[in-house]
Amino acid sequence: TKYLLQAKHLYVDLHVRTALCSLGKHIIIEEIKLVDVKVTVEMTGPTKTNISAVMDHIKEKQKDHKSGAAEGKSDSREALLLPKPADTTNLEPAPAVKLEVQKVCLTGISAQLTSYLTGENGLVLAVADIVYDDFSRDNPSAVSTAAIVRIVAKSLFKSVGHNLAGKGVSNAFVKGGQSCTHMCTGR
Repeated sequence: TKYLLQAKHLYVDLHVRTALCSLGKHIIIEEIKLVDVKVTVEMTGPTKTNISAVMDHIKEKQKDHKSGAAEGKSDSREALLLPKPADTTNLEPAPAVKLEVQKVCLTGISAQLTSYLTGENGLVLAVADIVYDDFSRDNPSAVSTAAIVRIVAKSLFKSVGHNLAGKGVSNAFVKGGQSCTHMCTGR
């Protein structure tokens, strides 16, 4: 399929005054809203979906990032984009940016289940809207944009999987590994 996730509109309401007054050290996103979200779930084999592949990739990148940070290694892209100063003894570390996200809404969600057998003519279902009234309070570990995207994606994909085929399949979409035959029939 051409895409995993598509949204007709993306709205981001940023609290600009706080960002300016803090010189970018405190960012408050009052609302993130995705409207008319379409998720395409593609069965890539008897045991995998495109969603489980993406979630496995994100999980692997998190492991790499954590192990690299523990060993004192920086991201290679960061090293290429930001030249290191010659003398770092008198430099103070850059202050961390505090990121707060208040409301997150995904509305008009639909999911289409496809496979190599059905092509793009798969089952289409409506999925309930996903709303977080205070995202940062509910997810205190979401301190970076990557963490926010991961949490929202995981919630969306679990909801889609649950609506398509029940709780066992929704867990497999996110975790990967078990075959759909095993989850649906217990064999």
